[in-house]
Amino acid sequence: MIPGLLITRVSKAHKPPHRNSQTQELLLNTEQICPECFENFTSTRAGDEHRVGEIGTPDRGCANPKDVGLIDKQNEYGTLVWSTKR
Repeated sequence: MIPGLLITRVSKAHKPPHRNSQTQELLLNTEQICPECFENFTSTRAGDEHRVGEIGTPDRGCANPKDVGLIDKQNEYGTLVWSTKR
């Protein structure tokens, strides 16, 4: 540690929960929200798996999470979030 250096970054484990801006559902700090359909996901990977079509084309969009093999769970706040089976 450098004397006098102010540490301003906070680890993910210490950040507070956040809310889905459209639904106001409470999410853990590690959970993600799709910017297109506003579904909640346990991870970036789960969110990426529900996006289908070639990146940068009009075919790119959101698939139903169940249709791409994601499973629904409730987080510790009772909010539905989608997760990979792995």
